Amino acid sequence: MRNTTIPVTSKSTSVTSCRKQRKLSRKQQGSNSRRKARRLVARVHSKIANSRADFLHKLSRKIVNENQVIVVENLAVKNMVRNHSLAKAISDVGWGMFKGDAQIQG
Repeated sequence: MRNTTIPVTSKSTSVTSCRKQRKLSRKQQGSNSRRKARRLVARVHSKIANSRADFLHKLSRKIVNENQVIVVENLAVKNMVRNHSLAKAISDVGWGMFKGDAQIQG
């Protein structure tokens, strides 16, 4: 199988998310502009979540169709995320979602 990369870790979405989050933190609590900024942050987060779910769904469907037996290793993701240099990359991959998708489709 070809090496595939997860599209959600692109810098543009993370930079956009950081900028929107920063703008939100500077707004006065209870104001209309804060409410609007919250909606923008929520939209960015939902876009990231939807693109991650779409990619994982397509990848798991492809793997299930191409293979008869799929073996998935149980990983202690909670412990792996404690490593600060790998935490973001591990969280972005979404191994739990992939495992669940593969089980449902298989």
